[in-house]
Amino acid sequence: MMPGLRRRNPRGDAATRRAIRATLGEALADRAFTASARDLLGTIMSNSGSLSLAELDRRIAIVRDNIRQLIEQAAALSGAEDEARNADRIAQQNEELERLLKQRDALPKK
Repeated sequence: MMPGLRRRNPRGDAATRRAIRATLGEALADRAFTASARDLLGTIMSNSGSLSLAELDRRIAIVRDNIRQLIEQAAALSGAEDEARNADRIAQQNEELERLLKQRDALPKK
């Protein structure tokens, strides 16, 4: 072994492993959020006419779950860029939730 060099741990240090796990977790969460948002947006775009109460309730549940996940992500992350991105996402989901709730409230009562 050369002087001044030490062997690296093939498993990496704990901080590196935590950073990798955090990055992968964020990427997976972003991917899951994006997939559910894309599914919801696709459904909205294809059914822009009147929606049934059941469909509106389903979409409201999806948006509420997205908001819950975003709040959990925001609590786990730090940094101005992460906070701004999550704040934008939460605001977008809140706007969608309000739109869906208004649409549901406008349905004729049985």
